[in-house]
Amino acid sequence: MAYPAKVAGHDGVGSKEIGDRVSYTGARGTVRYRGGVAGHDGVYLGIEWDEDSGRGTHDGVVNGTRLFDTISGGKASCVREIRIGSGGQRSFEDVVYEKYEVHGDLPLEERVRWEQRNQVELVGHGAVVEGRDKVLQLERISLQGTGVCSFDVGVMQKMTQLQEVDLSRTLISSWSALWGALYHLPRLTTLNVSENVFKTPLACENLPKLSNLKTLVARACHFDWSDIRSILSLTPSVEEAYVPRNKIRDFGGAPPDSHSDGWELSSLQLLDVSANGVTSWKALVKSINCFPSLRSLSLRENPIEELTVVSGKLWNSLRDLNISGTRLSSWKSVDVINQLGTLESVRLSECPLPERSRDNDGGESFEDGLALPSVRQEAISRLSSIIIINGSAVSREERKESEKLYLRFCAWQHKHVNSYDLEMSISSHPRLMELSQAYDFPLPQDDEGSDASRRIVRTGLGPMRMIRFSMHAGMHDEDQASKVVEKLIPCATPILKLPRIACRLLGVNLEDVRVKLPPVDERRKQSLSELVEVESLLSDYVVITPQTRGGT
Repeated sequence: MAYPAKVAGHDGVGSKEIGDRVSYTGARGTVRYRGGVAGHDGVYLGIEWDEDSGRGTHDGVVNGTRLFDTISGGKASCVREIRIGSGGQRSFEDVVYEKYEVHGDLPLEERVRWEQRNQVELVGHGAVVEGRDKVLQLERISLQGTGVCSFDVGVMQKMTQLQEVDLSRTLISSWSALWGALYHLPRLTTLNVSENVFKTPLACENLPKLSNLKTLVARACHFDWSDIRSILSLTPSVEEAYVPRNKIRDFGGAPPDSHSDGWELSSLQLLDVSANGVTSWKALVKSINCFPSLRSLSLRENPIEELTVVSGKLWNSLRDLNISGTRLSSWKSVDVINQLGTLESVRLSECPLPERSRDNDGGESFEDGLALPSVRQEAISRLSSIIIINGSAVSREERKESEKLYLRFCAWQHKHVNSYDLEMSISSHPRLMELSQAYDFPLPQDDEGSDASRRIVRTGLGPMRMIRFSMHAGMHDEDQASKVVEKLIPCATPILKLPRIACRLLGVNLEDVRVKLPPVDERRKQSLSELVEVESLLSDYVVITPQTRGGT
């Protein structure tokens, strides 16, 4: 459909350009059109209002003619340009001096308050003496909800102490203008630009880098993954990036080579991409691998339906994973989390994981008086190294009770449910063999009487092979005999978990453990399956030798 010709811009007061942000009668919006409207005189602005504005009567179609497109598909209206006036737009300098220039002993201080680890709000008051010059000595400012849209570089060059800036919900529309101004703040460490709508594309190619920025908050800015990637490339020292409620649907394929454009960010430790519409776990893994120091990842409220095994490098430093509110509905997806050998905390609340019931799991006769495993108990039992679930610590006693109950249920299910043979049991419960060995709980055998510990079965994590380990604690005191324990361990077990297994079985401290493995390429040691390539090697063993403190 042909759009009507637009009126050229002019230099008069109140003139607006496509993409400008305006405020009108308390509502904020983005200019999508400037020109005439059939049947009406004068120049009109077609404005797409923000989602929380409560305004808007159409999607850019007026009297049957499309004047402009909207991002949201609605919430638009046309307003005479003369009525918009300045559109609430103001300069950074005017807003800062109006808010922070004080007289007498009025308090004036700004502090950072963290809320739920995914949002930064700069609030509060502190002490500043009288005079405009003292405003330039501020360390923290909050201009949230103001009409800031332009910057005076001369003023910003004088604000040499400024470290934390909140520019959320302003009228800034030009990313290049914003970033160019921030470059003149040499001590800037925290930046909040949430709920701003910027002109696209962002055009980050020739912008300077903010080398001291540590925390970036960009919530609900309509960014996609390419925008986020471009912004992070300008922040080589950023440690925490909060980008929830944007437009990240996919990750645009594999990230660029880290050695060619510096995409690999070794500084990033926390990434929040909650409520972004992410659906592919596989694409996510490949992209996040570019953050080798990542310790915390939030995927809360993304429509991810399953987690699948992804070959290659995984996160070697991840400690905290939040997948609450996703669409995970299968315990096989939870089993995949065991691939992350360094993970300690996981959040699974509000996921539609199946809860065991006597009707659905054939458990009508399951040990009368004994409750079936709860979702939490099953999660504890399936995730061997997790110490915090849904923010609550897993005690040693809770893990022991949960694993024993889960093991009894799995064994009962294998024995009494006709559709469950041993292969099906281990496929549905990958830790079954491990728990059976740990608690000396014999599993029912199949009719053919095969040795369950030596069978190769198919699980959600690939071929389930067992390898026999001989673990011994070498004592330096001659009066003490070495403690030796033999154990069958699934080959899918991450090598990083071996020290923890040794500590539990041998009763030693984690810091005293070293792992001695057969020769293997150091870069490929992800799981024991790297050491057991063919069935004939199942008898190989690995020695885990804890050393006493002060030993050689």
